Amino acid sequence: MPKVVAIIPARGGSKRIPKKNVKNFHGKPLITHTIQKLKTLALFDELIVSTDNADIANISRDCGASIHNRSAELSGDFTPTDAVLKNIVDTYSLHEEICCLMYPTSILIPHEHVKQGYDLIKKYPDKIIFTCTKFSSPPQRGFTLSENVPVSLSAEHRYTRTQDLPSIYFDIGGYYWMYGKNSLKNPYSDHGYAVQLPEIYSQDIDNLEDWTLAEMKYQYINSQL
Repeated sequence: MPKVVAIIPARGGSKRIPKKNVKNFHGKPLITHTIQKLKTLALFDELIVSTDNADIANISRDCGASIHNRSAELSGDFTPTDAVLKNIVDTYSLHEEICCLMYPTSILIPHEHVKQGYDLIKKYPDKIIFTCTKFSSPPQRGFTLSENVPVSLSAEHRYTRTQDLPSIYFDIGGYYWMYGKNSLKNPYSDHGYAVQLPEIYSQDIDNLEDWTLAEMKYQYINSQL
């Protein structure tokens, strides 16, 4: 049987929310929520946090995670997650193992949906299982702004009824289940398997307004349990 390994990339250099991954979120450091969620599932043989930051490493270690000391070359503002993931897969020889990548910001994804991803990767071992949700407003009706002058993205849809436009989805970064050997495949292709989740579970946390919205959503979601 393959091992089941959780991988949490957690860089220390957040600019818009300083020390984001260890900032207090509903009573404990943000990253603690994700680690504890994964441990509660009792699916994983190992949890690996990849970080370049001592505070993140210490908090994660206290929660029971192993620490991968990320190199400076893989800790820049423009380093893609794919490069970090490949480095971990290669370093720990996880090519034939089941991997689940989750970000410290994946705090809104309920336990049962993470478990659903595990069940799906066993069923579809050649896929990358990831979470998505539907745009609440059709992007086909969107526009850019040039000095406050709107420039339509799809002028032909100006008068198209929204209910006649096809739904468009986006990756919410909730989780990515895969076999390590498939980690560099493009999930937005026939290599992917998208799990649609309700919009309430989607929230980028890139600035303080996002943080406030995430706290509100977290409180609401947990009040429904």
